[in-house]
Amino acid sequence: YTQTSVDWLSYLQLLINYANDKLQLYFTDVTFMNIKREYEAEGIDQHMKEIKDISPTLEMIEGVPVEVRGRMERSECLLSILDADTLTSDKTHKRLSVAPGAMAKPESRDTKVFKVLTERIGKKEGFIPYAGIMNPRSREIRDKFPKSVESNGHTYDTNFVVVHFGNEVPYCIEGFCERNADQLDTNLKELLQKCADKNRDNPFMHSIFDQEAAKERSIAFKFREEMAKLVDRSLRLCNGHFIRCIKPNNERKPF
Repeated sequence: YTQTSVDWLSYLQLLINYANDKLQLYFTDVTFMNIKREYEAEGIDQHMKEIKDISPTLEMIEGVPVEVRGRMERSECLLSILDADTLTSDKTHKRLSVAPGAMAKPESRDTKVFKVLTERIGKKEGFIPYAGIMNPRSREIRDKFPKSVESNGHTYDTNFVVVHFGNEVPYCIEGFCERNADQLDTNLKELLQKCADKNRDNPFMHSIFDQEAAKERSIAFKFREEMAKLVDRSLRLCNGHFIRCIKPNNERKPF
């Protein structure tokens, strides 16, 4: 029940919902695999309800490991496209956005990135562009969600929908690129890391700035790595235990 039910969502909510889907997959694997083993051990017929498979959406968001020229990398996905945009300079973006001699206003980075997303992952399961005909579900989505939403005097367009475990969630691409960029200057990071190296007796400082600044990239890249550390290299090495929570009502109002 983790996805928020609102008219549109932005970049930060996408990362939150991605984390929820990642943890949901872990919960499903651990819980139902254990139940299945118990049923098999006791000879009980396994008439289990089909559980929604969120793996295609996760593959679309974070990619899957693939071998490229003898080394393992991630396949192209939503987060890798956002990461590639962050590594491209503003000057390069301006040069690529407008044809030579054109008088038109340059495309925003968000608009350009959304076009790339639509071209490269528009047909992948779990990603549904609001406009266009590339995805057969786009028309269904247009009937379900409004084209735009007014909020605090600003109009937000519905650009695409992601099929999360709890809901199909609409997103507005506006602000994705800005929020994905790590605003902390590299020189400042290097200075703080040197301070952390000289003050190793301060575990707090050292734990925050113990990575090389050159390896720091976009928020998308770092968030995906942190989720891999949490789920794939930590939780999946442990025996999972869970707390049953109560589903909130859909109106989000007190009873």
